[in-house]
Amino acid sequence: MHPAGGRTMGLSERSRRHVPLAFVLVLLAANFLAPAAPVPTPPVRVNDDASGPRQVEPMVAIDPLDPAHLVLVAEESENRDDTTTRVRVYVSDDGGQTWRTTGLLPGDNLRQANPSVSYCGDGVVYAAIQDINPTLIFQTYRSVDGGVTWERRTPAQQSPSAIDNPLLICDASDGPFRGRLYVRYGSAGKIYAVHSTDGAATWSDPVRLDAGGDNTSNFPGEMAIGPDSSLWVGFVKNLTPQEIRTAVSNDGGLTFEAPLRVGPVDVVPTTPFVDFRRTSRPSLDADRSGGTFHGGLHLVYGTWLDATSETDVQRSRRLPGVQGWVPPVRLNDDPPGNGRDQDFPSVRVDPLGTVRAIWMDRRNDPGTGLAEIFAASSHDAGGSFEPSFPVSAEPFPIPTGPGSFLGDHLGLATWAHVFLVVWPDRNRDDGDLLAAAVRDFPFEEVSDLRVNRVPQTELSWTSQDPVHGAATVYDVVSGSLLDLLLDGGFVSATCAAEDVDDSPWVDPRADPSAGDGTWYLVRSQQGSDAGSHGSSTAPPDLRLRLDVAPVCH
Repeated sequence: MHPAGGRTMGLSERSRRHVPLAFVLVLLAANFLAPAAPVPTPPVRVNDDASGPRQVEPMVAIDPLDPAHLVLVAEESENRDDTTTRVRVYVSDDGGQTWRTTGLLPGDNLRQANPSVSYCGDGVVYAAIQDINPTLIFQTYRSVDGGVTWERRTPAQQSPSAIDNPLLICDASDGPFRGRLYVRYGSAGKIYAVHSTDGAATWSDPVRLDAGGDNTSNFPGEMAIGPDSSLWVGFVKNLTPQEIRTAVSNDGGLTFEAPLRVGPVDVVPTTPFVDFRRTSRPSLDADRSGGTFHGGLHLVYGTWLDATSETDVQRSRRLPGVQGWVPPVRLNDDPPGNGRDQDFPSVRVDPLGTVRAIWMDRRNDPGTGLAEIFAASSHDAGGSFEPSFPVSAEPFPIPTGPGSFLGDHLGLATWAHVFLVVWPDRNRDDGDLLAAAVRDFPFEEVSDLRVNRVPQTELSWTSQDPVHGAATVYDVVSGSLLDLLLDGGFVSATCAAEDVDDSPWVDPRADPSAGDGTWYLVRSQQGSDAGSHGSSTAPPDLRLRLDVAPVCH
């Protein structure tokens, strides 16, 4: 499973005479080239239901103990009927290339909305939903087996009054409040937060975070946890002058400092310009990479341009140790003033400090109501962004008519050099969830991998030293061909050697058993820069598991 040419292949030549032809063909079918730019994998459908149900508002969380394992929650309803809305859970064990549902969250299962999910650093995952039947409850859940089964915990808030838009997050930083849970929500134009220190068994009294008197009208956005356990919340100040603001708590949610202004916003209208609901809800994330921007924050939001009747995405950042936010600038790079909308922006910072942003984009809409999902990345801590590109393989129709709804946000998860996007698609029926991973590796794939007997098994490849320098080293991953056929996804992959100086490398291990064989994958790296184990141009490519959860470290 490597770049192959002629008769060379990653199957050990020492075992070819024992291996059935089918094993050889598995490897001969692979002939990969490195992409010149980030290329998304072909989208896969997350939900496996028959045509009909509508899935929206995906949120995905990465297991810190097994980065290839993901838990996703989303709303599901029948025939655009909000009274049938419930929350379904999906899990993936291979970085989002395949999915399975573990069922609905326990409870009434009717009129549940606004799901959120978050992992704590100990590998326990929590979820929260807004239960509207029979009263307004922010129900919380806990799973200790990766989202397979769920235990109902104490509601974070329960009230017959107007409460809405709950969002849960766990502090997975190394700060003093690691493991603390937070739920923020809106109520009558004000924003509150509660916290739990005992795994959602009990919750604190609400703390208001959007100071400004009784006449405020605010819409809550996302939360982010800084490396020092600081809790950041973004929100829209709806009263004139409309602004995007953030509030921060440095004491574990006991108090919040006075809100900081990010920049002006003209809140995105819904009708009469589109049938579906949309907002200027800000998305934000903190840099916990340990790099030069460690402790900084990034924020994106949508704003309305009345003169050209379009929505653009704005971006801003807060430098480490600096009080205020950098003035926002336009993120989407289609021609300004073209009347095309960009909605539902989201931003995440990966473990290396790379900033990933996504949004729904209508720049290529011929006027028939089509949208795509676009992405852009910054490798200089948000100082600049590379050209954006489509993640979705094809446009999808925007819903129209009564009950039109696309949710309030998209799903985004990040690893080093890889990110996953989840969005609601309308090509098959009223709503599927599609997911696509994007590889963005600075090093190309290792080429001309050859396996020889001299007399031990020797691997050779084209050195990347002339391109990347003599400090380039290589990781060798291998496994049994029989196991590969059984698990289909490199589950049994092991690290055969790491930090190999250069080609060739001799495998000191014994020959495989008769009837079996050995496969090899080699990737290059230098510090935090690395190449992929596989190819983002070959569908399906289950080697993504190795890219998001490398077996060599």
